[in-house]
Amino acid sequence: MKRHYTINLKLIAYILLISLCLQSCGGLNNSIIPIEEEKDPQIQTDTQQQLIPHTQTSIQSLVEQTVTVQGGNAVTFYEYKGELQASVEPLYEKHKVYNGIPVYIEKGIKIETLFCLDKKTQERRIHLQKEKGRPSYVAIYEPWLMGGGNILGYQTEGLPQQLQKAEQGDARAQFNLGVMYFNGEGVEKDARKAVEWFQKAAEQGVAGAQFNLGLMYSKGKGVEKDARKAVEWYEKAAEQGHAGAQFNLGLMYSNGEGVEKDARKELGWYEKAANQGNVDAQFNLGVMYAKGEGVEKDARKAVEWYQKAANQGNARAQFNLGVMYAKGEGVEKDARKAVEWYQKAANQGNARAQFNLGVMYSKGEGVEKDARKAVEWYEKAANQGNVEAQFNLGVMYANGEGVEKDARKAVEWYEKAAEQGDATAQFNLGLMYSKGKGVEKDARKAVEWYQKAANQGNARAQFNLGVMYSNGEGVEKDARKAVEWYEKAAEQGDATAQFNLGVMYSNGEGVEKDAKKELEWYKKAAEQGDATAQFNLGVMYSKGLGVEKDAKKELEWYKKAAAQGNASAQFNLGVRYGEGLGVEKDAKKELEWYEKAAEQGHVKAQHNLAWMYANGEGTAQNYTKAIEWYGKAAEKEDADAQFNLGQMYEKGEGVAKDCAKAAEWYQKAAEKGDLDAQERLKNM
Repeated sequence: MKRHYTINLKLIAYILLISLCLQSCGGLNNSIIPIEEEKDPQIQTDTQQQLIPHTQTSIQSLVEQTVTVQGGNAVTFYEYKGELQASVEPLYEKHKVYNGIPVYIEKGIKIETLFCLDKKTQERRIHLQKEKGRPSYVAIYEPWLMGGGNILGYQTEGLPQQLQKAEQGDARAQFNLGVMYFNGEGVEKDARKAVEWFQKAAEQGVAGAQFNLGLMYSKGKGVEKDARKAVEWYEKAAEQGHAGAQFNLGLMYSNGEGVEKDARKELGWYEKAANQGNVDAQFNLGVMYAKGEGVEKDARKAVEWYQKAANQGNARAQFNLGVMYAKGEGVEKDARKAVEWYQKAANQGNARAQFNLGVMYSKGEGVEKDARKAVEWYEKAANQGNVEAQFNLGVMYANGEGVEKDARKAVEWYEKAAEQGDATAQFNLGLMYSKGKGVEKDARKAVEWYQKAANQGNARAQFNLGVMYSNGEGVEKDARKAVEWYEKAAEQGDATAQFNLGVMYSNGEGVEKDAKKELEWYKKAAEQGDATAQFNLGVMYSKGLGVEKDAKKELEWYKKAAAQGNASAQFNLGVRYGEGLGVEKDAKKELEWYEKAAEQGHVKAQHNLAWMYANGEGTAQNYTKAIEWYGKAAEKEDADAQFNLGQMYEKGEGVAKDCAKAAEWYQKAAEKGDLDAQERLKNM
């Protein structure tokens, strides 16, 4: 019977070059969006009359009083720490109450007479200011103002009176005329005239006019745009305690408009506005403390300010609070509270919060795991253009999570995200075109999308582009370009790209043959656990290719590859233990390694295992098992196994003696050029 095969010293250099190593589409982006939103770059546009803090007048007659103001909103006044505040219950938001709303009272007003007036008059004198649809502050004005500086409620028949008073130097009338010309209420819209009247009122010290004049210079409405003058007027209003002006000054210092950029001054103005209840200033303060801009980084203070803004209904602050609870920054980590705040922001349409809610439902953090709800929230965010949500929806449809599996819809969502520049979505689109999932198979389009993702540094796309150039799929075959893309991916630590680079240097494809560089790339891949690279390293140390021969290192790398199930490494280990190459001879270990490789279909291992059972080496002699393993190898056209199987049938070892079957197997081996088989056939 023929002796078994010896060690395989052929490098495995084809596996990853004959087929794409495609990354699964199944990887959800399950990271909570951690980036706090940037400070609001928008200048405030509301107009305000000259107001003073309520602490400068008696407030007792207002405490515990409830009035209905414009739009049917219910306002209840209460005292908190010596200050007057209001709670607001909007008409169209049942069971929703906004607390801690600041109250401003016009200088000189007699508030004790307010509740002696009829309801309609009260409604005209108590003004609820909203910012972005949310209550911002409550202001109480003199009766003649008819709506507290918000000219939308002004009656046109009052125009002659306002004009007469304004021309006589009445500052409040001048301010109101400015608002009327700006809004086109009772007069034609005229930004220049608005500026003229704001200027007159501002020069008399009306804070609302000074603020509005700052806006006009800031935006270039009715005057040439002039950031410096905008700052001057904001400063005058801010010094009188105008919260909007204080906030806008903070923005000017943030952006370096009309002043040099100065984070400390920015912070100072936000603090003044925030302490008056300005919700945007409170939010921006949170951002500055979170980032350490103009102040030492302080997550706790960031949370405090986010909380104040969030309590006033600011969706971005609610989102950021959710992030702080999710990450445990400035507060104890609390997934449930994170979900609560995300929910509040999400209900207001905040796309980031909607995405993060989807993630929480997807992972079961702070809520029960629920793929359907995850999909619902992803859809809300995705429909607003949130790229992460669009990508995740693609994954959900691709995998059938929370929805029926639908490759076409997966492609649709990947496309939306990809068109916004999401590299992973671009990569996955490439995969879909490469595999023909949800779209017709199209190698050229696959290459296009891989290229987009690869240009953004996506390592898997770079690797797949290398494969496409190696195989000439969707592009002309170009080994040099293949090497270029493998290198880009390999430098990012992609193990399969590192392995393929080793192969290219081994074969001299796209580069000159270079055993040292080949070894270098195999080593990088092997150290990341690539089993084929580990096997090839073993071969190189065995042959002394690109390195001095080293039996210990050879054995070390074979063992690493074998432990990961690499059949060639398992076979080579069997040979080493059988022949005592670098290790003591050990027939039992030899048998063990052949068995592992044989079970994976390694033909030479199957032959050698059969030989050991037939000859009782490392185990008791067992012709039945010998026949079984020779049979497996023989069916795979192994000539030596076919010859040995013929011998066993000829001698009747483990089977009934059968010369016809023996001749049949000898014939197969003989046709492959086996001289012993040819000789047997002659003598039968």
